[in-house]
Amino acid sequence: MSDISKIEKIYPERDAAVIAFDPGETTGYAVMVVDREKLLTGAIQDRTDLKFFDYGQIDCVSTTVDGWSMAALTTASWNTAGEYNGICQMLAIANSFEYAAIVCEDFIPDPKKFDQARHTLSPVRIMSGFSFGLRQRDDSMEKHFHTPFFIQNRSLAKTTCNNDRLRHYMLYDDKSGPHARDATRHAFYFLRDCSIAQPGSAYKRHLAWPHLYSDPAAINLPEKKKRGRKLGEII
Repeated sequence: MSDISKIEKIYPERDAAVIAFDPGETTGYAVMVVDREKLLTGAIQDRTDLKFFDYGQIDCVSTTVDGWSMAALTTASWNTAGEYNGICQMLAIANSFEYAAIVCEDFIPDPKKFDQARHTLSPVRIMSGFSFGLRQRDDSMEKHFHTPFFIQNRSLAKTTCNNDRLRHYMLYDDKSGPHARDATRHAFYFLRDCSIAQPGSAYKRHLAWPHLYSDPAAINLPEKKKRGRKLGEII
């Protein structure tokens, strides 16, 4: 696993990059880059089809920032400095890939596990801060389109890309941490869902990478026939 903080722009604009996050007190991330032609031929089968793959976990709860920290895990309190530092790290990853699609695991509270502790809503706070920072970055860069942002169903990714299948895809790392593995599931599921073999994949590819793929609805549109005016017809 490489250090993403040291990565320059390693791919040309013709490659499709996706960055997936599993947000929370420990936020997992995964970055995958494939050649655009792979998505047009449905050839995303395993790790060998990736031009680049990086993953890891970000501590968003116990990090000390400017000499201040709070033991949020034991006191059920809120380490705003730790969350801020985690969000900055997430934005640094996004900034390494200017044209990447961003995918985040959806957060729906489980009534059986829900409590009133502040850490329960850490995924909501982290993704809110991250998405706001992402939009500010796009506005400051005056990009011609804003970074595509997708919320992905957690159960679809976890069942389609379970541990056995991650091993089959050569994407499983038992030392990566559970949140990094969850982010890996989301990134690979997203790429496979954007392949040509999937229903609606052409439009999803366009939404994810509008600089690479045209809107399928705008291709080969039937030309409107011009109606000829009848003699003496009032316009």
